[in-house]
Amino acid sequence: MNLCWLTSLVKCRVVRLPVVSCVVNTINTGFVKYLLIIFSVVAISLNSMWAQASSEKAMITHANDLYNQRLYEQAHGYYMKLKDLRPEVVLYLYRAGVCCIYTGDATTAVSLLKASYDKDPLLPEINFFLGRAYLQNEQYDDALMQFNLQLAKEQDPAQKI
Repeated sequence: MNLCWLTSLVKCRVVRLPVVSCVVNTINTGFVKYLLIIFSVVAISLNSMWAQASSEKAMITHANDLYNQRLYEQAHGYYMKLKDLRPEVVLYLYRAGVCCIYTGDATTAVSLLKASYDKDPLLPEINFFLGRAYLQNEQYDDALMQFNLQLAKEQDPAQKI
């Protein structure tokens, strides 16, 4: 199907559709305007969704770059948004918790890191960072336990980082 009908629509303000009996039906311009509005809204919505997916990928890339450079304070906002956008991704929850340690929000760090530990206790260095968060919250017994768990992981060749 070619787009000649769109050209005729613009010129004549009327759309003609072929029918099996070769009779040409004419649709009034109000209906055509309605269809164009619907088409425009759908096109804008699809473009918006594509842009959102594109910006989400950019946000993930930027957050990962900052985290890998150990710029935790700068990565904090990105991971806090990402954990809300994608709650099924445990890594975002974990990294948001790590970033909270470095921004001084130890209470939030404990809750985020505990939640990520409950979902995946094999995350690298999870016990170390959970221990740091407990330490900042002056929960020394819990901190000691987490540090010992991390040391035990590092002595296991399968868990070495």
